[in-house]
Amino acid sequence: MAHTSHFDEIDQAAEQSVQAALNLLADRLQQDGKYHELFEAIKMQLRHQLGLPLLYNDGGDELSAEVRDKLEDGLLAACRKIGTLFFEALQIRDGYNYLRPVGDRKLCEQLLAAVPENEQTVDQLIEIGFHEGMDVARGFRLLLAHYGTCNAITTFESAMYGQARETKSPAVQLLVSHVYDELRTSVVAHLQRLNIKCDAAASLRQLVTDHPQLFADGAYHIDTTHLASTVRAAKDLSDPQRIQLADELAEYGRRLAPELQYPGDPPFAEFYPAHQKYFAILLNPNATAVADEWDYFRQHAVDSNPMEETTAAIEVYIDLLHRIGRSQAAIDARRDLLPDDIQTTGQAPGLLELCQAADNFDALKQLCLQRQDLLGYTMAVLKATSERT
Repeated sequence: MAHTSHFDEIDQAAEQSVQAALNLLADRLQQDGKYHELFEAIKMQLRHQLGLPLLYNDGGDELSAEVRDKLEDGLLAACRKIGTLFFEALQIRDGYNYLRPVGDRKLCEQLLAAVPENEQTVDQLIEIGFHEGMDVARGFRLLLAHYGTCNAITTFESAMYGQARETKSPAVQLLVSHVYDELRTSVVAHLQRLNIKCDAAASLRQLVTDHPQLFADGAYHIDTTHLASTVRAAKDLSDPQRIQLADELAEYGRRLAPELQYPGDPPFAEFYPAHQKYFAILLNPNATAVADEWDYFRQHAVDSNPMEETTAAIEVYIDLLHRIGRSQAAIDARRDLLPDDIQTTGQAPGLLELCQAADNFDALKQLCLQRQDLLGYTMAVLKATSERT
C-alpha cells in the first residue's frame, strides 16, 4: 500500500509540472515493487515526452513515422526494464511476459540463469525453462527431480509433441540417463536380495546378460510403460553415449516377459528389437556393419502402402538416411516411395531441408514443375543459386 505521504508528494510535484509528477510516480512505484503499475507510468512518461495524450484511447493516435518509431522503441525499452525487474524479484512468469515482445532471447536466458532454485521459483523455472523452451534442460531436470518420472514423461510427451528434434534432445538426454540409473539401481538391488554378488561398475547390459534369473516369473524392475516411453523418445538422441544407454534399455526391455512388451507401430511393431536396430544404425552408420539393420528399415518402407496405411515406415527410413548424411539417398527414397500429395506424419524432413543438405535442388524444382508451383520453383532456383555463391 502506498504511503499517505506519496499522495501528498504527487500533489506537490504536479504543481511543478506533469513530467515531475510522472517521474515521482515512477520512482515510488519502483520502490514499492509495483512493476505492472510502473509499466503504465513509464508509458505515460513516454507519451507525454512525445506530445501525445497520457492515455491511449480507442480512437487511436495519428502518428508520424518518426513518432511511431520512437513510441515503439520506448515501449520495448519499458518492457525490457519491467521484465528485468520482475526476474530480479523472482516473479519469473511476469518477467517473461514482458520480455517476450522484446525478442531478446539472450537477455531472457541470462536473467533465467541467475534465478536460484527454491520453493518459490521451481514451478516458474519449469514453466519458462521447459514449457516455453528458454532452458529445456534445466526445466526438465527440475521436473524430474520435483515431480518424478511418471509426471515428467507425461509432461514431456504432451509438451514436446511435434517439436523439432533439436528442441526435444536436451530433455531426452536427461530422461534416458535418469531412467537408466533408476533401472540399474533397481536391478542391483534385486541381485542383492538374491545374495548374488555383482560388479558395482557393471553396465545394465552386462547385469541382465550375466543374470537371466532377474526376469524369472515375469519379474520387472521399473514401470514398463516408463521404459517404453523412454526408449521411444530416445530415437531423437544424437549423443553416442546416450544412444548407447538407450540401446541397453532396449536390451533390458526385450528380455521382459512377452506380456510386458507392448507392440509399437511399424516399423517398430517388435518394439525393443526394432529400436535396437535403429540405435545400431545411429551408433555405426557404416552400411556394411549394419547391413541387416538397414535392410530391415528399407524393406518395411518398400513394403508399406502409403495409400492405405500410415507413411511412418517410409518416413523413418528417409529420416535415418538423412540423419547419417545420406541426404541424396533420402531424396531418392522420398521420390520413389512417397506420393507427392499424401499427408505424412512429420517424422521425415521436408524436401527443401533434404535438398539443402544434399546441395541439390533438382528434386524440388521437378516437384514444383509437376504441381505448377511457380513460387516454389522460383525459391528452389534462388536457393540453388545462393548455395553456389
